[in-house]
Amino acid sequence: MTRFKADVASTEVAARVKAVKADATDGETLGVQGTPTFFVTGEKFDGRPDYAGLKSAIDASLNS
Repeated sequence: MTRFKADVASTEVAARVKAVKADATDGETLGVQGTPTFFVTGEKFDGRPDYAGLKSAIDASLNS
């Protein structure tokens, strides 16, 4: 318990929690509702998240 209390009170742990919260806020802003969520050239990928679907989206992006 001594180590746990020290870790919870540490600035390092506080910084890590703050970073995770910022990541979660960014994800919510971008419309992420779960994992995995993929973005291709800054656009949320809503297709089938398998190799073929992602490859197709990336190839289309590269050809435009």
